[in-house]
Amino acid sequence: MGANSNVYKFYETIKNKQDFEEFLSLLKKDFKDNPDTWENDRLELFLDGIYGYNFGTTDEEKDIKPTWSLFAEMLLAAKVFE
Repeated sequence: MGANSNVYKFYETIKNKQDFEEFLSLLKKDFKDNPDTWENDRLELFLDGIYGYNFGTTDEEKDIKPTWSLFAEMLLAAKVFE
């Protein structure tokens, strides 16, 4: 699984902006090294994935405060969310 497993493991440790920047680097590497794990491999599909992941929320979820970890979660979900 290589970089793919690393990006998911690293996601679980994100605490600040610097961690998020490193996560983005790993996510980019994952896209290059593991393209078969990306459902949404074009920008339009990826953005649709972010939109779908974020705008199907409940009222309670709408009150969640954004964090670097939440931003990373959205990007990870967007690679496969339809």
